[in-house]
Amino acid sequence: MIICNTTFSVPKHLQIEFIKYMREEYVPQSVDNSIITEPRLARVYSENEEGGYSYALEFKVESLDLLEEWNVTVGKNLYIKLMKHFKQNIPGFTTVLQPINL
Repeated sequence: MIICNTTFSVPKHLQIEFIKYMREEYVPQSVDNSIITEPRLARVYSENEEGGYSYALEFKVESLDLLEEWNVTVGKNLYIKLMKHFKQNIPGFTTVLQPINL
């Protein structure tokens, strides 16, 4: 199992629109083909939140190969749509994680 986490920096004036876009557009289209599952959006707390907040969007996927397949078939197009909608106002970075049983 792999966790794919993308953290976005969202200006205060775009927060409501961002969350609505994630709920209504991005997440439903992300999980539509069942390659990635279990979407979860969370606010990231930090000491400096004057300009806005950070949000982490997480999905689970069975393997790195499937994640790459999703990136090529779905993720690339979703990224383009996200950039068209929000322009360059919502920078983000992605972290790929492998859970370790404790």
